[in-house]
Amino acid sequence: AIENKCLLNDTLGTTKQWETILYNAYADKGLIIPPKVEQKKMEYAGGYVRDSITGVKKWNMTLDFNSLYPNIMVGMNMSPETILKEYEEGCVVSFNDVYFSGKAQGVLAGTVDDMFTQRKHYQKLMREERNKGNTELANKYDIIQYIKKILLNSCYGSSANPYFLFFKPEIASSITAMGQHAIKAVAERLNHVMNKLCGTITETYFEYD
Repeated sequence: AIENKCLLNDTLGTTKQWETILYNAYADKGLIIPPKVEQKKMEYAGGYVRDSITGVKKWNMTLDFNSLYPNIMVGMNMSPETILKEYEEGCVVSFNDVYFSGKAQGVLAGTVDDMFTQRKHYQKLMREERNKGNTELANKYDIIQYIKKILLNSCYGSSANPYFLFFKPEIASSITAMGQHAIKAVAERLNHVMNKLCGTITETYFEYD
């Protein structure tokens, strides 16, 4: 609550925290927040979830993207003020055809990027103190980095909430569209690599359809 400059009760949810975080981020850049506009909930594709395949398998592997949604937001420069109505030179295009300006880093993307950097910093401090045997300080840094993780993961949920001050359905739908593409594209590439290593041709090692 102290770090995000919000009320203690606001930490029980995510929307108010992110509203306060972004309000201050925009204010630091001398930008004025537009008045809140009531918006309707928009239907769009959610995250990629595949039904499990039952049965016993000999070799199993689990792969996980490192903060997938936050990194998509940073990589695509997603922010309310970077959304474009039409294609411009140098913009980035999501897989659901939303255009984001690449001229300058958006406030939302920049805030997420900074928070991700802070989390890695505290993770490093945590490991250093743990190696020194300083358990109490290591636990303190662990709590701080975990708070950063929860906030980063909750950013998407806030952006998809129509009651969020900075709600933009274009951002929420683009995040899930890019996330689905990333999972499928990586799985397809890994199948290609594994077939090459194992001397097979069309064997499916990573199932995602």
